[in-house]
Amino acid sequence: MASRRHEQEHEESSLQAAEAELSSARIVLESIKEEGLRFTTSIERTRRETARVTDEIPRLTEQEKAASAQVK
Repeated sequence: MASRRHEQEHEESSLQAAEAELSSARIVLESIKEEGLRFTTSIERTRRETARVTDEIPRLTEQEKAASAQVK
């Protein structure tokens, strides 16, 4: 009987340890997800800025040509 009780206590202890480890892993996973979202947001912001600059280059090139023609 004492052996069975000891076994039960050991199982409960193991279960608590596993639950604590699972809880910790969930916290780490949530942190990784949040970091991934921040990274994705940053990438999207960079992509939009790159597209804006790419669109602006031809306009600035034309302005430069016009200014150069006026100087001549």
